[in-house]
Amino acid sequence: MKKPYRLQLWISLLPCLGKVYERCFLVYLLQWIRNSGVLPPEQSGFRERHSTTTRFIQFLQDISTGLCQQTAALVIYVDFTKAFDQLWHDGLIFKLHKMNCPHELVTFIIEYLKNRKCNIELNQLISEIIDIEKGVPQGSCLGPILFLLFHCEIAQQIPSASHKHLYADDLAMIIIGSPWWRRSEFTTKMQQMSQKALNEIQKYANHWKQPINGAKTEWQWIHRRVCAPSLILSLDQHTLKRTSLFKYLGNYIDQRLSFNQHCSKMLEKIQTNSTILKYVCRSKTSSLRARSLIFNAFILPYLQMIYVVWPLLSTSNIARVEAKNRELYRRVHNWWDARNDEVRWLPGFQTAENRAQIFLRRIVDKAESVMPDLLEDYILSKAMPMYMRMHTEGKPFIKALPRGQLNNYVRNWMNDTQCERQKCYMDLLSELLNKEN
Repeated sequence: MKKPYRLQLWISLLPCLGKVYERCFLVYLLQWIRNSGVLPPEQSGFRERHSTTTRFIQFLQDISTGLCQQTAALVIYVDFTKAFDQLWHDGLIFKLHKMNCPHELVTFIIEYLKNRKCNIELNQLISEIIDIEKGVPQGSCLGPILFLLFHCEIAQQIPSASHKHLYADDLAMIIIGSPWWRRSEFTTKMQQMSQKALNEIQKYANHWKQPINGAKTEWQWIHRRVCAPSLILSLDQHTLKRTSLFKYLGNYIDQRLSFNQHCSKMLEKIQTNSTILKYVCRSKTSSLRARSLIFNAFILPYLQMIYVVWPLLSTSNIARVEAKNRELYRRVHNWWDARNDEVRWLPGFQTAENRAQIFLRRIVDKAESVMPDLLEDYILSKAMPMYMRMHTEGKPFIKALPRGQLNNYVRNWMNDTQCERQKCYMDLLSELLNKEN
């Protein structure tokens, strides 16, 4: 049965010669972007070596570090309405001039965006010519880069948010409370900070004609409390929905950062795709190489999404993944009745933990060039308790800290640095990578 027109996915057809010319121009534009450094470190979409994995690791580190300093963190997931179709042409040209973009590049972009026209063909009927006054062409290689340049300063316009994470048009704002707040004032101050950050992003959206979808913008507590407080957050007179589970960059984030449901959903997808491998194994002509290729194409990507959160997984979740890993080895090598100790004899066998170590090691090796802020913030967070002890035990030298007696939470944060409660994502990751196989 044919879907209604409003449910069908429309495609745009661009001239092939224009796509080739775009690709040639993109080489010079990317060279200027790299040399000028105009894109912020918070943006990871459509950039070389900046993947969803690197962005999500930074996201986890910021939240876990915040939980070491307070009992709860608040995350706001902002959804832009038809982000690429709403790009304001004149605003983009203004920003390019402001960033001192070379005149030749700006001239090409003006000619590329201005005076664009299109028509719609439906059931052999062709509409009249329509002028395109905003947005970037769908299917172009240049469009996403222009979108990044247009929103390159969005992170600077939200100073109330403790951390900002952007991946293309996905924006996540993290609000972390101060460890100096009293328990009685925590809810009030988190309400004020969160609402202020929402007002700032709304002001930015109105100024640069980038509407926000309030119905799909949600917020989430990530906490270690018995019960998280209730807040009322609004965006453009629309009350935002609170969620306990959110899918961000393909990862299911729950309130406790346990990733129980994330593992369950990934294992379900692995089980579904394993039927392809099972069907191939029935053929007598299937080879080990063919089964390995199917494993890498249809199953390994979901395993890698589990490897990213491996340092935060509980022992029960790790046992579930290890059991699935042994089952997959049985299928790939077509040895269905192999016992657990016999699976380890298979050539090239690796436990899921070994695979996670290798995968995360590659990410850490390129962190210095791709995510320099990750390492700098981690070192600073580890040094902060030491500076706090020096400040309280000796002569006070940190003027920004409030005066008076320290509360119990700050004392525990200063003294119990080796406690599991005070360990962030990078602490657990370093323990995993240093573990002997």
